[in-house]
Amino acid sequence: MLEEILNNIKLDYDDETTIHLAVFSEPYLDYIINGKKTIESRFSKNRSLPYQKVKTNDIIIIKQSSGPVVGYFRAGECLFYDLKKEDINEIFNEYRKPLCVDDEFIDKKRDSNFATLIKVQKFVRVKPFNIHKKGMSTWLVLKEGKL
Repeated sequence: MLEEILNNIKLDYDDETTIHLAVFSEPYLDYIINGKKTIESRFSKNRSLPYQKVKTNDIIIIKQSSGPVVGYFRAGECLFYDLKKEDINEIFNEYRKPLCVDDEFIDKKRDSNFATLIKVQKFVRVKPFNIHKKGMSTWLVLKEGKL
């Protein structure tokens, strides 16, 4: 899959860069593309990707849910929360606007145990192209960077 992406996008990365594929649904995909959403979040019950696996300067390839790859961005600051130890309400109070979330989203995420927040830097839109992705995962690591 990484080869398919690299054939369609000119990415600037080095051996330390991890390349991720993230699946986005609407309206959040549109918010990222238009620059309204400046922090991406992933909430989960388990320590699933990208929790503690994404770092500053990583590349996040954006794929539309049931659709094509439409762009990518560089990860800015990455924040990780263990919600058994930290109050989810404080996170939403501080980051609600840059996350572009509403009350319905917040209510759905209340039973999460872990949260990852990734500041969006340098979003690049690309000519949409399809890739062959198997499974239901909404986050994949395509290339692990060296530490």
